[in-house]
Amino acid sequence: MRGESTPFSLWSQGAHRRIAEALPDVRLIAVIRDPMDRAYSNWMHLWSDGLEPESDFETAFALQDERVQAGWAPFWRYRDLGRYGAQLDHLYRYVAPERVLVLRYRDLVDDPRAAVDRVSRFLGIREGTVDHIPRDNSRSFVPPGPRARTFGTVMRGGAPSSAVGSRPRSSPTSTC
Repeated sequence: MRGESTPFSLWSQGAHRRIAEALPDVRLIAVIRDPMDRAYSNWMHLWSDGLEPESDFETAFALQDERVQAGWAPFWRYRDLGRYGAQLDHLYRYVAPERVLVLRYRDLVDDPRAAVDRVSRFLGIREGTVDHIPRDNSRSFVPPGPRARTFGTVMRGGAPSSAVGSRPRSSPTSTC
């Protein structure tokens, strides 16, 4: 049994078709989270790493459409990445719902062993084989500076290589 974890696979409509074509018997696990918690966590990670130039979450959230038009990579789609209903509806056009386990992120946090056992049952592997589950993926704050400014600009400009659909019209002009 092999696995792979890509948070953007649920969001990427093109990925749904490609996954179904390449792996007709695939079993997928969609981890979903409260959309606002997900968006805030996404923003906090990017801002803490010096990749998000906007220090106010609500302002960054409101900038999504402008950023999409400017060609920013999907990381900064704070609203769209949490629209799980539409994402799952589209996925089910290509992958039968019984081959998709929808798992709440909160279940992983509140009772990780039970969540991992549920995933194991879904995948048809023996339960109880995981003996250690890390509590979180916290990291320290990255202060603004030349490295963060340079890396942030490169990351935000990565949209052409990861974009789905139309080509970006321009590069982002903001810096960290």
